[in-house]
Amino acid sequence: MKKKAILGFMTGAAIVAATTGSYAAWDKLSDTSTTTLNIGKPITISPTTGLAFDETAVNDTNSKLYEATNPSYEASVTFTPVIPANRSADNLEIELETTVGGLTKDTDYTVTYEEDGKALDNNIDKTVSSGAQTYSVKIELKDSAVTKIPDSDVNVSVTATLKEQASTN
Repeated sequence: MKKKAILGFMTGAAIVAATTGSYAAWDKLSDTSTTTLNIGKPITISPTTGLAFDETAVNDTNSKLYEATNPSYEASVTFTPVIPANRSADNLEIELETTVGGLTKDTDYTVTYEEDGKALDNNIDKTVSSGAQTYSVKIELKDSAVTKIPDSDVNVSVTATLKEQASTN
């Protein structure tokens, strides 16, 4: 092959490489698609009132809790679920749970809950909506609690848990 032919092939290859590797200013080689992402706001629940129990139906001659005969205590507690506008509470329920420090539920005490004067079945409220929901909490101590209660304050907590309703299928 002659030098002229080799030089011609090399010049042709250089031209092809140069034209395919460079682009004109008006060529559009990339583009961006943009949209707005709506991040879902969480469903939340929080207490809006504290607990203040009133002692009721106590046969207590010495003003000491452990000498009382089956004392019971009642309080109202309000929890506020927040359901964002784009979310539904149709399949949600609120489960309430009360603990009395140092005592065992059902053995030492019982708890009942009411909403608007109606007892909650299995401590569950199936009518969840955004806004304040107030519950009446009644704790009744049993005889077994007598030796377990110190001659001082006992911590009581009421927890509200939002959860999905159990399927009825």
